[in-house]
Amino acid sequence: MMDRYLYQVFESRSGTCWSYDAFSNRMVRLKGLNGLSRPDGLNGSNGRNGPDGLNVSDYDCDFFNRQLETYLANYNFIQPFPDKVKTVHRVGEEEYLKLLDGSCGRLTLELTQACNLRCLYCVYSGKFPEHRTHSDQHMAGETARKAIELFAQLSRRREAVALCFYGGEALLCFEKIRELTAYARQCCHGKVFVHIASNGTLWEDSLFQWIADTPDVYLDVTLNGYGHDRYRRYMDGSPTLEDILRNVRRFQILFPDMAEERLNFICNAYTGQEVEELRQFYHEIGTVPALITGIQAPDRDPLFPVRNEENAEAFRRLRERYLESEDPFLCALFEPALLRIHHRSPAKAGGVMPLEGVCLPLLTNLYVSADGNIYLCEKTEHPSLGNVFTGVDRRSAAALMRDYAETLEGRCGNCWARRLCTVCYQDRRPGDVGPTEEACRNMRERLREDLMLYASVCEETPERLERFDHVEKAYLL
Repeated sequence: MMDRYLYQVFESRSGTCWSYDAFSNRMVRLKGLNGLSRPDGLNGSNGRNGPDGLNVSDYDCDFFNRQLETYLANYNFIQPFPDKVKTVHRVGEEEYLKLLDGSCGRLTLELTQACNLRCLYCVYSGKFPEHRTHSDQHMAGETARKAIELFAQLSRRREAVALCFYGGEALLCFEKIRELTAYARQCCHGKVFVHIASNGTLWEDSLFQWIADTPDVYLDVTLNGYGHDRYRRYMDGSPTLEDILRNVRRFQILFPDMAEERLNFICNAYTGQEVEELRQFYHEIGTVPALITGIQAPDRDPLFPVRNEENAEAFRRLRERYLESEDPFLCALFEPALLRIHHRSPAKAGGVMPLEGVCLPLLTNLYVSADGNIYLCEKTEHPSLGNVFTGVDRRSAAALMRDYAETLEGRCGNCWARRLCTVCYQDRRPGDVGPTEEACRNMRERLREDLMLYASVCEETPERLERFDHVEKAYLL
């Protein structure tokens, strides 16, 4: 039987060739082999000289790839990947069930399914069949208290926990937020950090005063810069940006220290050009967003055109700017992925492969919908893993983990990206356990770009690696 290698060859910005090997999880700079990496993911390169002077034509890329693989293997840059690898979560089922009884870290309450906005990319817009739509349903007080009591039991071994209020627009239920914050701090054993997800349009002075008077309460507001009104509008179609900025400024005027400490900005974009707009906007207002994400467009929606080479070129320019400067926005944009690569496991692949980038159901987050049902998170409304009146369904949670790991074990056998992958439950196919092919393809493309950027950092700004060494690994939880 022939050896099986799972690897990728790619280039840094300088054109220097690097290889990544899934068996050892190691990256190697291939000096003297510049120009061998193809953008389509093959390892050959038309019309260039390969190792030992081998010339590559349009007709012998497969032959060249075999020669390159032999070259890499001979120098021990890549090593055979085991034929049979059992895919598991990073904790076993027995340990998971023990952790579930006392180590849950976050409770997210869907206080309401109502919202005063109608954002074009919102998963509750009706354009995403697998998600609910907006409604007037609110979480009953008894349901919310039961959820907090359950969470207090499931988190009792933790020194600190997070309570997140979500919607819809959570601040439609401001009085309930005040009451439930006090109740959670009575019930929970550890320190309670409170986060309120808001669209920023319903802020009043009473909210600012309460935040100033109440420790460890944070406002998480989505602010998409100059192009904010492109996607985020009121129900009648009118713009929202001016109202949000006015509310932010008032908070900053009334309680400047609190606004600096307790206000977290979240932003998202659809194209590379929009990311550049965001960069300029946040530079102008003098802050850095806590989270930068991409927009998931509805299928075949003409309001979201197909991304093209111009979009890709815009992202390339952003990566180059990151390498050439310490732009805070671009550090926030690119470095979470680079940190994952930097802190990857040094262990060689064996008979068991842990899923490093997948959350642990009900431990990472306990999400409770307005009707009291328990789910993985706000992005995965199925399957139900219990409800607040009967408790969490441990068996269903453990079975979901087993099924997911077994599905990936069958699908990821020949994927070079399997040890760096962060495809998770939200990327599953409707009605299926495993992720969509599109999610896997997008992940490989993104990881290839991340590896190229990381290699460029190693060459051009190696001092950043020392900073990476000192970043806590909480992002891996």
